[in-house]
Amino acid sequence: MTKPSGIHYELIENGKKGRLLSNTTYNTQIVHKFISYDRGDFCCDLYRDGRLLVYRGSIWDFGTGSIDTPAMVYASLEHDALCKLTNARLLPWKYRFIADKGLWNTLGSKGATLSRLWRVPAVMIYSQLFARWKDKK
Repeated sequence: MTKPSGIHYELIENGKKGRLLSNTTYNTQIVHKFISYDRGDFCCDLYRDGRLLVYRGSIWDFGTGSIDTPAMVYASLEHDALCKLTNARLLPWKYRFIADKGLWNTLGSKGATLSRLWRVPAVMIYSQLFARWKDKK
């Protein structure tokens, strides 16, 4: 099933999550060593030049707490992948801010001004404060 977000996915778990039906590539601003992540339900590679490849079959929960507009669905896949890399300690926590900024930029490039105004600041607060605090426990 092709959704208007520009990525191919199917809805699962009563529409609460998506399963990627084709590989999807993002160009991030994260230039780092090569990283490969494979945890069964989510697989991605981050290349040295900043390309992020999320593999077919990966499952993600869209923009948690937000309306799943096409722009949010597209941006949330990249953000979830980068957060998984920081949570797994494959990418240093300092890159979490860049992941959050990427969410902001991607939503802006897709014309999602309203989501940028209220959703992204909430994600950044959670990502930078609560997720990090929870992670240190």
